Amino acid sequence: MRYLILGGGPAGIAAAKALRKAKSDAEIVIATEETE
Repeated sequence: MRYLILGGGPAGIAAAKALRKAKSDAEIVIATEETE
C-alpha cells in the first residue's frame, strides 16, 4: 500500500511513524512546501 502525507510538521511525522509501525511494508511519502 502507498500513502501520501501532506505536511511535514509534527502531525505529519506522527502519522508516518504510526503507519510505519502498523504497516512495515508500506510506501510512505511526505510532501511539504519547504524549499532547500
